[in-house]
Amino acid sequence: MAQKASFDQVVDDLLALNPGLTRESALEGIHPWVRDENDASRLRRRWVLCNKTPKLVALPDSIGDLSIGGGLFLFDNKLTSLPEGFCNINVLGHLRFDDNEIASLPADFGNISVLGCLDLSNNKIASLPVSFGDIRVGGPIYLYDNPIAKLPGEQRPHFEWLDIRYENH
Repeated sequence: MAQKASFDQVVDDLLALNPGLTRESALEGIHPWVRDENDASRLRRRWVLCNKTPKLVALPDSIGDLSIGGGLFLFDNKLTSLPEGFCNINVLGHLRFDDNEIASLPADFGNISVLGCLDLSNNKIASLPVSFGDIRVGGPIYLYDNPIAKLPGEQRPHFEWLDIRYENH
């Protein structure tokens, strides 16, 4: 079994993929007490990576090794895709990717685990992978303002709350 990347390794990988992003900006709001002393890949609180200058353009595969206690906020960036490794992430709060430029989701996106809401609204997602029906989300799933023509298979009845409105601006 491969060893999980530590939070510090994920930050290094993130900096390598996003020229101009500084360590200070990536760690803004992350304090030492937020890290789990027994598990270097776990954060006890949320990680906010939105409203950064420059905007994030890519995420490292290693981000999927993390377990984040309070949520992962990646809205208002310039992300166009998510790495395959992202699909292993465990978020005990909200996962927000709204207001990016994501056109498609990895094939294994249904492997993610999110205790709060999943927000993928205001992107460019035209279709969802078949695995989306297996997704484990404890709160609402927001997909509105994406050009999604239909959900794969009969997934909609599986979700308690799913918003897929599309208003072509």
